[in-house]
Amino acid sequence: MPGRLRGVARRAVMASTATAAPHRVQLRQLGELKDQRVLTETGFEDQKSRILSS
Repeated sequence: MPGRLRGVARRAVMASTATAAPHRVQLRQLGELKDQRVLTETGFEDQKSRILSS
């Protein structure tokens, strides 16, 4: 039974990492746009909230 629980926990971590990776990429790109002054601070915060809530 402990081996099974470890497997379930491992899959849960892998699943959460897989969904977090696209958010990390999007947030990095968003930060780059803000640094390049393509996005305002308000626009950055709005988009960041949208990404994190999805």
